[in-house]
Amino acid sequence: MNLPNKRIPNSPLISVREADRILQGLQAPFSSEEVDLDQAVGRVLREPIRADREYPPIDRVCMDGIAIAYRDWAAGVRSFPVAGMVKAGDAPGQGIPEATCLEVMTGAACPQACDTIIPYEDILLTDGVAEVKPDLTVRPAQNVHPRGMDNRPGQVLVKEGCPLNAVDIAIAASVGQSRLKVARLPRICIVATGDELVEIQAMPAPWQLRHSNVHGLNALFSGIAEVHLAISGDEMEELNSVLGKALKESDVLLISGGVSAGKFDFVPRVLQALGVAPVIEKVALRPGKPLWVGQSEAGKLVFGLPGNPISCLVCARRFVTPLLGAKLGLVSLPSPPLVRLGEEAAAHAKLTLYRPVNLQSSLGVDCVAIPKRINGSGDFGGLGNTDGFVELDSRAHSYSAGEMVPFYAWKM
Repeated sequence: MNLPNKRIPNSPLISVREADRILQGLQAPFSSEEVDLDQAVGRVLREPIRADREYPPIDRVCMDGIAIAYRDWAAGVRSFPVAGMVKAGDAPGQGIPEATCLEVMTGAACPQACDTIIPYEDILLTDGVAEVKPDLTVRPAQNVHPRGMDNRPGQVLVKEGCPLNAVDIAIAASVGQSRLKVARLPRICIVATGDELVEIQAMPAPWQLRHSNVHGLNALFSGIAEVHLAISGDEMEELNSVLGKALKESDVLLISGGVSAGKFDFVPRVLQALGVAPVIEKVALRPGKPLWVGQSEAGKLVFGLPGNPISCLVCARRFVTPLLGAKLGLVSLPSPPLVRLGEEAAAHAKLTLYRPVNLQSSLGVDCVAIPKRINGSGDFGGLGNTDGFVELDSRAHSYSAGEMVPFYAWKM
């Protein structure tokens, strides 16, 4: 491995907004694939789902009851002999004798000779004759869902760029689409670095830590990526081997640790030796200032995340998950919702701050964020039971209670 002997010089801090602008230029979409309908839930749709015919394709009965011709009702008929029955799945059939009716079931095709449905609860059915209850008001075409009222042939029912849910899957089945074109799930490799790390099943010595970051990141990207985990020590040769393999096998590489200013933070040097060019090296935020982003010669994205647990998760949720959503083709990537601060919060003159919060809400009141106090970015346990974090832009004075600020939930 050919690495320079001296450390790479420190780069100037860039703002969070500048980091967002740079990342927006790296959002070339992932490729697409076709999958069976039962494998498509949660995937991002890459083609619209369209109606294959009129919906409903018939004049559809909306209530169990009797079907009559409204002209008979208008002529004063209130007692209708039953001439037959039509249930869901039956063809509409032909005409019926004047002043008679057909029993009909919800979902059935409205009989051709009829145009109005009277529910069972509004009639007395005795010896094959339906007597309409006195003083009932009947409107023409009541309880009939007209043909083509909902959708036209070719009309878009589910838009491209949405993550498919149960309703979308049911719609696709109803229009005869057994396979759907969706965004290919990216392969993400997550590598934790650090000589101090041990497996989670191990009992660490006082100077060691279980590698929790990779499992938190794995959970963060669950459902939107195929995730693979790895661990590496701090030595350059091991880093080169582990990161080189992960880079070859992934679409996106995430590395936890080794990107700060310490004498053993070799990750940026190793990545550049592997052909990854830096595009972001430090961002003016807290926690998470040593955020490193690069792109390989093949266009693969690499994120060097801070090793401190809170910094790692904040940077991943704030920068990586929105970028993945854009590359998957999500058309609705809304700005983070605004919440109301429940108490005064300190700001920083030069850094954007991220504060973990608990949300509180009540009927008719905006969602209120209560900052949770933690003991620095290593106080991972302090994140327990928090809902996410708020973003506090740099300013010379504190945020007042009641101010509206952006909120990022732990799950996108």
